[in-house]
Formats: sequence, structure tokens, C-alpha cells
Amino acid sequence: MDKNFRKEVKEVISELLEILPSEEHEFTINVMGALMKIGKPAIPYIINQLGNEDFHKRSYAFELLQVMTAEKFDYYKPDNTDAQNRQKAIEMIKDWWEKNKANWKMPEYKNN
Repeated sequence: MDKNFRKEVKEVISELLEILPSEEHEFTINVMGALMKIGKPAIPYIINQLGNEDFHKRSYAFELLQVMTAEKFDYYKPDNTDAQNRQKAIEMIKDWWEKNKANWKMPEYKNN
């Protein structure tokens, strides 16, 4: 993959995550869909959003991560106000990603 292309993809992912959530529900759904289409390259950025100070950004990142990975990550709670506990859970998710990213595939979802 071209180095400039990778840089552009990273910038797009960062910009998409920055605008989540939107007051427009439809727009939020479309942004989440775009991140799902990007797929694997977006996962580390989504995981990083779990540490965001903004509860809503954490919540949408967590929802997106669960959908994209089909994992529950029950030990992470977006509404946990204890940043230290939240960080421990994020480290566990990062460890999960490091162990699974080589063989990870996006779950297939059927449109109804």
C-alpha cells in the first residue's frame, strides 16, 4: 500500500471519529457505516476513542467496536467515570486486538 494512501486513510478515519456523534442521527449512522467499510485500519483508532473524555464519543466508539468485532468486551463500560478503571479495560481491549488482528475478519451482517 502506498505510504501517502495510508496517511490519507488515517486522516479520514481520524476525521470521521472526530465528527461522531452528530446531532443528525442519519448522519451518525452513515459515518459509522463508512468506518465499517474502512474496516481493519479503523479498529486501532476506534479503540483509542474509548479513552475520550466525551462520554458520547466513547459510547459510539464502543458500539462501533462491538459491531465490527462481534465481541462484547463486557469489562469496558463507556459510562465508567473512573478513568483509571476505564484505562485498564482499554488496555485489555488493545491486548485482544494485538492477539487477534492478524486473523481478524469483519463479521458478515445481512441486510433485512
